[in-house]
Amino acid sequence: MVHIRLDAERLNPDAMGRLRHLLVSHPGECKAQLHLIVGEEAEAVIALSPKLTISPSRTFFQEMEQFFGHGSAAPAYKACAMR
Repeated sequence: MVHIRLDAERLNPDAMGRLRHLLVSHPGECKAQLHLIVGEEAEAVIALSPKLTISPSRTFFQEMEQFFGHGSAAPAYKACAMR
């Protein structure tokens, strides 16, 4: 899974278009969640459509950083239970 963290106050139609373009330009098997940061103390977490699964490549993360800043996207790894 990839977590995308963006400041809600900075999301305008152009920024949303850029985000969608990045997601569809890197198709893959990874689900993504959008974390909208609202002010200092609030956060809304939105699971993106299953149609927007992505490939979390180095290029994807570089492009996210270029358009939205450092830390705007990060991979999350699920730990496997040892038996």
